[in-house]
Amino acid sequence: MNLIFGLGRNRYFAAISLFLSLSFSLYSSASVIEEKSLLFSENMKSMNQGNIHVSSSLMEKNELLGAYPEIQDMDNNGLFDDDGVKFLFSKLQFKVKKSLTSFSKDKIHNPDGFEKLSKNVTVRNSSIKSDYQIDLLANKKVSLVSFNSEASFYYFKESDYQDKVFIMNVLESLLEGRKPHIATLISTTTFSKFFNKAVNYCFYEGLKEKDVLITCFSSISVKKNVLRKYSWVMDFRKSFQEELLYTAKQIIKM
Repeated sequence: MNLIFGLGRNRYFAAISLFLSLSFSLYSSASVIEEKSLLFSENMKSMNQGNIHVSSSLMEKNELLGAYPEIQDMDNNGLFDDDGVKFLFSKLQFKVKKSLTSFSKDKIHNPDGFEKLSKNVTVRNSSIKSDYQIDLLANKKVSLVSFNSEASFYYFKESDYQDKVFIMNVLESLLEGRKPHIATLISTTTFSKFFNKAVNYCFYEGLKEKDVLITCFSSISVKKNVLRKYSWVMDFRKSFQEELLYTAKQIIKM
């Protein structure tokens, strides 16, 4: 049983890590501030000190959307239509002392950029669907375990997303209607036996020449049978949050 659980846990962490393969860049030294409110308000003073602010939850759909109905606007792939799942949700926010060019399309919106941002990830296949969308088939390897995941990776400059309803709705609901300079989205519908779907939005706002505010919203649907099987030995919410922070902090070393 320990072997079975160990493989399951590895696949769980691998899936989370693959899903969170985004372009983060952080201060070289930072403290983590865990927020109680899922949609916490910005604390510029704290972020100016290099702190990373994060919230996370594991809830039933009615509980999550009942308390925060605006989160439903994140759904661009049927995320909230599935039965037999609970939802992990997180907001992550921080500032970096870099210019917006550090997050340019040619640096992050390609298979090589995707691979560099997650350990032991290999893009097996990629297809350019438009100027804004790349579809990826990626393989994640953890120890002796590996699996594939299919994702659509979108990249928009401010001038590109004005007519994209799914982006504008999220900005209106979750970012107070602001217009960030860059928006990215990773949408996953073929994931693993542990999850059904996932979405991740990241928004990049240039505040000064070398001062960028990054705000990310993530949600994953976790199958209830997986929760019943593993939750007695694993805190899924905590693991989800730790994976977010671990992935972000690893990129500090790049």
